[in-house]
Amino acid sequence: MEKAFSYFKRLEIQVVAALVLAIFCGIYFPEYLKYVDWMWDLFMKLLKVMLWPLLFFSVMVAILWLWDFKKLWSIWSRTFGYYMLTTTVAISFSLLLMNLFKPWEWLKFWFEQWFNSAQVEWLSFWSFIWGLIPSNIVNAFVEFNAMQIVTMWIILWIAILATKKQNSNRYRVKGV
Repeated sequence: MEKAFSYFKRLEIQVVAALVLAIFCGIYFPEYLKYVDWMWDLFMKLLKVMLWPLLFFSVMVAILWLWDFKKLWSIWSRTFGYYMLTTTVAISFSLLLMNLFKPWEWLKFWFEQWFNSAQVEWLSFWSFIWGLIPSNIVNAFVEFNAMQIVTMWIILWIAILATKKQNSNRYRVKGV
């Protein structure tokens, strides 16, 4: 009996089982889900509390570990290239699927209803870049804008790296 339950000690199995159970309860017992809605709110609040220190220290340690602009540029250029490659593949694949299946023909009513009710704004490249820079540090935290926070921290840690020539040992992290 214990061998049968030892399989459920693995975290990925527990996550999949919880997902299947949640879908089952959502389909067959939707009236009872209002009693456990507070769990979702609690989970999201705890996740948001833990996300900022995790992002902050992971970016800080990654940039300070490099301690050299050449290494930083090398990693940044590879990351940007990988991002552009995966984005291009994803867009190409989605365009291929869209042209093969033509979902706009069988979802025409839904598209017309949604596009008539929503105000769609065009996002240009420069408005995206300006959106990365926070106008107010506190406001970026309050609005939970992760891209602005990460951009702010990267600029901060690059500024710390720029002081390397003046104080080479002052900002070293022990063990790094």
